[in-house]
Amino acid sequence: MATRYGRATAADVPSLPAGTVLALGADDWSYGRGLRAGSQAVLVVSRVRTELSGCYGGEWAWVDGHTPDCGEHHEPCRQALIRAAALRDHQLQAVAE
Repeated sequence: MATRYGRATAADVPSLPAGTVLALGADDWSYGRGLRAGSQAVLVVSRVRTELSGCYGGEWAWVDGHTPDCGEHHEPCRQALIRAAALRDHQLQAVAE
């Protein structure tokens, strides 16, 4: 992992494919549209906004998506600021499966 001054860089934020289901712990995300603060969340990824992660030192990334039961026949209805470490962990788990 590339680091600079002890922080992850934007290049360390994985771009997960659309349709990826993220099960997030309460500490894995910060702000969210359509999500209850301090709770676990499940998000079906539409896109990971890696271009914005540099604003957060590469440690956080905005993710647009859906709830698992809403379908994907409309614009993303959920958005969350997610720890890059949680996205990397999910990517590593998917590779291991």
